[in-house]
Amino acid sequence: MIKEITDEEEAKINDDNNQIIETKVETDADIKKKLNEEIHKIDLAEIDEGGNDVKEEDVGTRRLLKGFKHANIKIHLMSGKIQDLIIKKKYTSFFDAAILSIHSANMIDEPINTIFKNGAKIHVETADFLCILKPENKTQYREKINEKCVAAKWKICKDPPYKHHVLYEVVKDETATPKVE
Repeated sequence: MIKEITDEEEAKINDDNNQIIETKVETDADIKKKLNEEIHKIDLAEIDEGGNDVKEEDVGTRRLLKGFKHANIKIHLMSGKIQDLIIKKKYTSFFDAAILSIHSANMIDEPINTIFKNGAKIHVETADFLCILKPENKTQYREKINEKCVAAKWKICKDPPYKHHVLYEVVKDETATPKVE
């Protein structure tokens, strides 16, 4: 059933709607003001990264497997931009091995060699298991990765341990750094 409203009732409804809209606008403005006031900017360049020292073992949740201790293996999980690592002196000829994901494979170029030791093994992830790609696109991706690796002077290794990675070896000038064994 439809009921007709009077002019007074209509005016009251319009006033109520205007108050709701005005309150919402004020609330949005207050929220934006708070958000702008509470922004804390962090300059990553000012943060001291510390040395390459391994932290004390068996402290808190930090545990190193015995096999890693005996083999003198250290694992560095890296995040951020590869370009930032390339320019830092502490990472010059630092890594014996690396795994490059699909997302970081675009960085394969000769400048990235600065962070790897001569003879470092590099696993480059392929697109073989991406469902969204057609088989010919997967092949093209592998070909493009191979082109980039050849341009970076990396040598392909036979029989990689994983089928979804391609294994390469960094080949640098033999006189620059000793080869990783």
